[in-house]
Amino acid sequence: MKGFISLAFLAYTLLFLTVVSADNEPTFLNKRSFCVVKRNVLGKRTLDIDCPCATAEAIFDEKIKGHIVFAQDECGDVKIAGLFTKGLNNKPCTFKIVDECGVVHDLTSTLKVIPTKDGGSKPFKKKYTNFNLNCDYEGIFIPRTCDYPGESGLFVVINDEYKAPIVEK
Repeated sequence: MKGFISLAFLAYTLLFLTVVSADNEPTFLNKRSFCVVKRNVLGKRTLDIDCPCATAEAIFDEKIKGHIVFAQDECGDVKIAGLFTKGLNNKPCTFKIVDECGVVHDLTSTLKVIPTKDGGSKPFKKKYTNFNLNCDYEGIFIPRTCDYPGESGLFVVINDEYKAPIVEK
């Protein structure tokens, strides 16, 4: 009798676990398609955004030598990382993303580039949620129309003097 009760309990437990596991879809597998945002008025915490993952780079190879990399994730957030090896001359710099219409984004106050004694910089990185590369109509690679266009292209400009084109990869 004890063997029958143990066998019945085991069968009931296995049946219960099978039903429960088959009923629920694993939500952790779908996590990558949802981007967490602040709560809106209706209390929803997720927003279904499907941005293409994209990368771009700006290479400085004249008076200033360095490399800046832009990486966009599926939520449209952009991570910027980089390093300079020469030309910053141990003083603070301004960093701007510009196109033919003017300044697209001024990164000076948020991108903490720390100059070193040898004229380069320490490695730096920053995540931006207020702009994207090509996720929507506000992406920096989406062409803008302007009244007085200047030089065509998208550039990173340092101290309003040195610039490097941003190339999408």
